Amino acid sequence: MKEYRFDLPSEAQAGLIKRIDIQKFRAIATGSLMDLTPLVVLVGPNGCGKSSVLDALLVGAAEHIQPAVMTVVERQDKVIAGYPRQGGADFDYPNRRWLIHRGTNDAAIIDIYAEPEASRRVRMVIDNSRNFQVSQEKVPLSRSEPPLATKLTSSVRLIDSSHPDINASLEELYSRAVKGGLGREAKDRLLEVLAPAEDIQILSEMERPVLHIVFPGNPGFAHPAALLGEGLKLYLRQSLELTDRPNSLILIEEPETHLNPGIMRYSAKAIWAAVRRTTQVILATHSLEFMDILLEESNANELRDMLSLFRLELREGVLSTCRLSGDQVQAARETLAEDLR
Repeated sequence: MKEYRFDLPSEAQAGLIKRIDIQKFRAIATGSLMDLTPLVVLVGPNGCGKSSVLDALLVGAAEHIQPAVMTVVERQDKVIAGYPRQGGADFDYPNRRWLIHRGTNDAAIIDIYAEPEASRRVRMVIDNSRNFQVSQEKVPLSRSEPPLATKLTSSVRLIDSSHPDINASLEELYSRAVKGGLGREAKDRLLEVLAPAEDIQILSEMERPVLHIVFPGNPGFAHPAALLGEGLKLYLRQSLELTDRPNSLILIEEPETHLNPGIMRYSAKAIWAAVRRTTQVILATHSLEFMDILLEESNANELRDMLSLFRLELREGVLSTCRLSGDQVQAARETLAEDLR
């Protein structure tokens, strides 16, 4: 397959998230991740705070905070029994108190630091009357006083492989790729996996736009993408989300879900293609096999300069991290295997 690469000016890396500090958000009472790279991998046992970190990044980096908070609440609604989604712009969710560590009346605070010197603080408060307050504040970096960054990245999205219905539709994603000038790349990546398909088109079904996979034949036929197997649908979604304009932030929860080893490799290729296009990708994984494939799809310079891995541990709300650069990951493989089991 053709590799799509772009020669971008140095300022194209503006918006790279370099650090996040978290206080009293979800499972984390306090914790920080520093020296983040264009590709970040989070590993650790269940309950170590990976999902909380991804949610904090989504809320902290989003240009519009309330829709980001809604996404966090919606995906947790699906795993918290007895609390159906209520909807509405006022965020009147009966289970929202868990957004604050241990449901206290203290404020949850998320500080984001990005390149060039830009920063943002997101503060969330839920009081006893269930009033929800969220605000942005300026945060000093060292001795400087940077302006409040209203837009740290060109866009930020979270891909939850277990709950894909919280994201945009496949039709919206494909249309966005085409409008952004990346339609050809998106189509090539999808057709490489969907052979012998020859095209991807949005066709009308009962007056609704539906993404179809077009197969050759006499006559040929078009198959709705929504009727593909779960693994293929998830790869389609990942690939389309990753085909985004430069300086975006993509967060992925367990990208290996429902993917066989062959499709995992295509997923890893799509992730690296996005990173090379200056999209920052931060993902959480439980798969040693997926980690191995990510390493195999990079070169030595990319491992050294573009990838970092964080081993997370959460004890009594305190998040501890151990950072490995990409070229250290292979040497620590056996130790990482324990975290990924």
